[in-house]
Amino acid sequence: MLKVLLPVDGSTSAQNAINKALDSGVVNNAEMHVMTVISPPNFAPSRNPYIAADMVNSLAKANREMAEKVVEEAKDQVCSHSLACAAHVIREGDAAEEILKYAEEIGADLIIMGNRGLSTFNKVLLGSVSQKVLNNSNCSVLIVKERK
Repeated sequence: MLKVLLPVDGSTSAQNAINKALDSGVVNNAEMHVMTVISPPNFAPSRNPYIAADMVNSLAKANREMAEKVVEEAKDQVCSHSLACAAHVIREGDAAEEILKYAEEIGADLIIMGNRGLSTFNKVLLGSVSQKVLNNSNCSVLIVKERK
């Protein structure tokens, strides 16, 4: 059975990837793994005395709740099409790295994800998550672009 990883983040781009995966039939009879990645906070009270620990904890909690909602909604949408929903997971860290790690863990045959366009300046400095996954994955990657 084909193992498909579907990373989601709640964006329009991720929704387009879900729609394309379901509408195209690419994932018929596939074992689906839906995941999202939470970015760790860039600040900590130990490094910045003006940020209270409870504020950091509140933001982390809100971030986790949003991630749970995003991954649950995507899982429900995928499962409503009678596809085998093997897992839905939330990871914390660099999005591209976590997607690649999880794809290796499950032995994914295909990753289907959206492409969020970054400005040229940001792309030169950082690169996009989809570009990093495409360039470093050991399996096939389908990147769904938004139509303009």
